[in-house]
Amino acid sequence: MNSTQLLSREDARLCAGVVREVSSARGISKDPVAVGKLTVAVARLYHSGLRSREELLSAAMQMADLQSSAATSVGSKEQDVQYPGK
Repeated sequence: MNSTQLLSREDARLCAGVVREVSSARGISKDPVAVGKLTVAVARLYHSGLRSREELLSAAMQMADLQSSAATSVGSKEQDVQYPGK
């Protein structure tokens, strides 16, 4: 079983600040699912070794860009589907 260490208050605030900034910059702050996914992504980035605010912010922005472009392409593919007989 993996032992988990709780973040210090400063580190938790760092991650929360990054999530807040990225979500407001991407316009997803009102979407709880998107904010949850972003929170998980920032936590994974933090645990992978990114500890400075600038590194976390840059990587989180890139991940948010990738997720939004993937969602956009999936949405456009769904609209392009042709149903036979209609």
